[in-house]
Parts: sequence; C-alpha cells; structure tokens
Amino acid sequence: MDDSTKPSTLRLSKSTAIFFFLLAILGVASMLPCVLYWDDAWARHRASIRFPGDLAKTVQLAEVFAHGSGIVAILGTLFWLDIPRRRMLCYPVITSLTAGAIANGLKFVFTRIRPHADTNLTALDNWLPLFSGRFLDATHRSFPSGHSATAIGLAIGLSVVYPRGKYLFALFAILACLQRLVSAAHFPSDVLAGIVIALCSALIINRFVAKPAS
Repeated sequence: MDDSTKPSTLRLSKSTAIFFFLLAILGVASMLPCVLYWDDAWARHRASIRFPGDLAKTVQLAEVFAHGSGIVAILGTLFWLDIPRRRMLCYPVITSLTAGAIANGLKFVFTRIRPHADTNLTALDNWLPLFSGRFLDATHRSFPSGHSATAIGLAIGLSVVYPRGKYLFALFAILACLQRLVSAAHFPSDVLAGIVIALCSALIINRFVAKPAS
C-alpha cells in the first residue's frame, strides 16, 4: 500500500474525541432507564424478535469482530498483508484489549445472570449481590458486555489506522453488539455499558498513549 495514505499520527481527531466524549456521557445518562425499563421490556419481548434467515446469519457471524480468535485473525491478516502499517497495528490491539480487559474486570464486581441462563427472572431479578463470588460461573458474567467493549474498541483502533474504513468498522461493531442481544447473552444495559467502556478507554488511550505514526 502507498505510504502516502498512512495517517500521520495514531490519534483521534479533536472532533472525533469530542464526539466520543459526548456519546460516553449520553451512554452513562442512559444506563439507569436502560436497567429499569428497557432491559425488562427486551427480556419480555425478545422471544418474538425474528430476523430473516440471511440477516440472522449475518448477525450471528458478526461475533467474529468481537471474539478473541476473530480479532487475532483480522489483525493477523492485516499484519501479514499491510507491511507499511505493521507498527501502527499496535493501536487497534491496544484499544480492543484495553476495552475488553476493563469490561471483563468489572464482571468481578457486578454479578448478573445472563438472559439465556434463566428465562424466568426479570431483568432486575438477574442482579446478584456485589462480590458474590459467582463470577467464576460464565452464566453469571452478563454485566458489562466484554464482546461489545472489544468490538467497539477494535473499530475505533482500526478507524485510526484506516480512516477510509471507519463506517465499515462501525457497522461491524454495531452488528457484533446486536449479536450479543439476539443471542440472549446480554441485556441492553450490558451492551451499552460495554460501549461506554470502549469509548472512555479510547479517550484515555488517545490522551496518554497515542503518538506520531512511525
């Protein structure tokens, strides 16, 4: 690839950073109504939500963009093919790993039963006491969504390295977040929290880690 298309810095633009900051604030402000109302509404009606066959398959396959093995395949392919940008690919590695690690770390604090684990409980009933020790059970690690945080973090990182693909990466990340809902792995608030975590971690990385591209 032509080096002239490489970004000069591994950093979010000022306007993008402001946009992410506003999105994060909106996400935080939406958390309480999401937990109190939208989660329960989704839990009651999700069984009636059906996508056409091909669209349903597309949504399910989108998990690749949020799963560890899928991310290794994506970044590994780019590392192999795009030699001029190899060093820059550390940026999406950092943004995706940081967001995913923070989200998964918070699962040790907020113990919540996944929607598919017990369909008889309401969205609010699925919360367990903090530090309950049940985090070792995967069915009790619903909040926040690590997949969603990782997918958004990856999309942000890739968008910095490949600005022309930012809308495509955003679409992949949104589909990955949607997959977590339709698969009943998470409640809407879990996914929303994962998105907020990814946005906030990206802003922190942009402030303290981002640097001129080499």
